Parts: sequence; C-alpha cells; structure tokens
Amino acid sequence: MYSTWEGKFIHMEDLYVKPEYRGKGIGLSLWKAATKIAVEENCQRFQWSVVDWNKPSIEFYKSQGGFDLTEKEGWHAEV
Repeated sequence: MYSTWEGKFIHMEDLYVKPEYRGKGIGLSLWKAATKIAVEENCQRFQWSVVDWNKPSIEFYKSQGGFDLTEKEGWHAEV
C-alpha cells in the first residue's frame, strides 16, 4: 500500500539562480541533478515548495513534470 508519509523523499525549497545567471540552463541542470539523486536513492517522491506569486518558478517546475498538489489533490501547507 502506498503512503505519502512512508519511504524516502526529497523536499526542495528555493531552487534559486541569481538573475544574472538565469536563462543559461543552470536551474535546469540543478533540477536534473536533484531528480537524478531521487531516482538513484529510490525515493518515493520529490516534493517542492514555492510561493504562489512566483509564477515563473511554478511554470518551470510544471514544465519538468511537477504538479501542484493544491490544484490536483487539495493539499495545503499551513504554518
């Protein structure tokens, strides 16, 4: 049985590339390196957090196959 709360996972917050280095593939390279580690380590999931106003980052993650759990499954993180 699958559980969100069991097994190894990677949590990423704030994959940040300085503005002067954006558009050079650095963010994509970092993303690919992190996802490669998740696969190699047999992680159950790779979750990420981003503030809702950061539309460029949200679109980047979605373009890489990520999805918004709030939109898809109604999940919310409150602190």
